[in-house]
Amino acid sequence: MTLADLESGNFEDADFTDAILAGAFVNNAQFKNVNITNTDWSDVVLRKDQQMFLCKIANGTNPTTGVDTRESLICPN
Repeated sequence: MTLADLESGNFEDADFTDAILAGAFVNNAQFKNVNITNTDWSDVVLRKDQQMFLCKIANGTNPTTGVDTRESLICPN
C-alpha cells in the first residue's frame, strides 16, 4: 500500500500486520482497535494525536523492509 490514499478511512478493527504503508496519506483516518504489528509507516504524515495513539500499540519490525514499526512512526522513547 505504498503511497496509498487512505485519508478519512475508517480502519476500526483492521489488521495491518506486516503492511508497508510508506508514504501513505492517512489524514483524518480512524484507527480504533487496529493491529499494526510489524507495519512500516515510513514517510507517512500523521496528526500528533494519531501518532501518539499508534505509538502506544506499535511493536515489531516489518519482515520485508526491516524497518522497526516504532521507528517508522517516529515514536518518542
